[in-house]
Amino acid sequence: MQILLIGAGAREDALAWKIQNSSLFDQGQGKLYTWPKAYSLIKGTQKLDLAANARLEQLADKALELKIDLTICGPEAPLADGIKEAFEDKGLKLFGPSKGAAKLESSKVFAKNLMKEAQIPTADFLVAGDRGECFSYAKEFFEEDGKVVLKADGLASGKGVFVCQSIKEIEEGLDSLYSNSFSHACDKVLVERCLLGRECSHFTIINKHTESFLGFAVDFKRAFSGDKGPNTGGMGCYTPVPWLPANAHSLVMDQVIVPLKNALKNKGMSYEGFLYVGLMWTDSGPMVIEFNVRLGDPEAQVLAVYDSKDWLELIMRESIQHDKPVSDGASKAVAVVMASNHYPYPSKPSQEKETIPLSTLIEKPETQVFAAAVAAGLEGEVTPLAGRVFTVVAKSPSFSGAREQALSHCQKISKFWTASRWREDIAQLAAEEEC
Repeated sequence: MQILLIGAGAREDALAWKIQNSSLFDQGQGKLYTWPKAYSLIKGTQKLDLAANARLEQLADKALELKIDLTICGPEAPLADGIKEAFEDKGLKLFGPSKGAAKLESSKVFAKNLMKEAQIPTADFLVAGDRGECFSYAKEFFEEDGKVVLKADGLASGKGVFVCQSIKEIEEGLDSLYSNSFSHACDKVLVERCLLGRECSHFTIINKHTESFLGFAVDFKRAFSGDKGPNTGGMGCYTPVPWLPANAHSLVMDQVIVPLKNALKNKGMSYEGFLYVGLMWTDSGPMVIEFNVRLGDPEAQVLAVYDSKDWLELIMRESIQHDKPVSDGASKAVAVVMASNHYPYPSKPSQEKETIPLSTLIEKPETQVFAAAVAAGLEGEVTPLAGRVFTVVAKSPSFSGAREQALSHCQKISKFWTASRWREDIAQLAAEEEC
């Protein structure tokens, strides 16, 4: 089997790891190509010989030339650009939603309107067409509730959401949203009421006839410990989510997934691919914050380690359906993201390149490290670059044990990568609540 994996982050490292461990993937005969990822900690991957800025049609032509049996798309941007159509036009199979269905993530306004039509529980909202209108709507909600949420309509790499608890924060959010860096995503801005509850995410693999549940996870978006600082792409997470009710998955299926698929079908769209449902769990049950048409990062990493099911089998064989994730004996998993010390703020690249021995990254079998922004160093070494570089995932019978393992491993890596930082409080509350 020839498989092509699209994407360059730690999420794709986790997917590569799951593919390499699949019963359907013959490591002797099969090949796993990656694009545009240049380097992976997962052995056996091969970079596709194609420029990172290649057009989707060129990518599809290359896949046709290599006789790729299956392409799996990790990130959202190629899906929003129509990679599924580009591949299917050449008779190639790609796992991921169509360009139309990908608007669930690429347009928050589309997603909210669809939820309203399908009566999927979500926060009240208004859609602003310019900065003045946005401020007026935000002020209205703020005066009623004491807080308000502003969201860029388009893709903003997880950084286009602002939870505002003062007029000053509203103005600062507007400054960011209507700056040049967000202008591509802000033709419209969503103004939402704040939801009260506990936040988590629900993940499924959806085929034409089945849905396979991968699990719930809790993500930590703020840059610094204590939930301080700006929103990021995610600094860590944990699974499972012990504070959810026993019927949580059934509630999400009945109130969210099934109505969503029916609403898309009414618009002439079917859904195939990973689906991330961001939720606020309130006193009345789940309320949808957002949809992502891919796995989260770092949620993909923690779920890949926790869930022992064969994900490639779930993607390939539509007749298989599983009700819940299956842990391989360890009941808890915690992921901690190691980032460059200036993240998420822009910084000049360091003149001194630090290197990390591979043996340090992969020394413990119960602790898995997935890499995003790294380059090959000397023999047996890698060079960390910038941004969110590593996700360290540990599993244990307890949250306290898993987070201790993960944080300890971060400390060992930091002896070689001194320009790194991470949050010390990932899963801390979960560990305290299990005592």
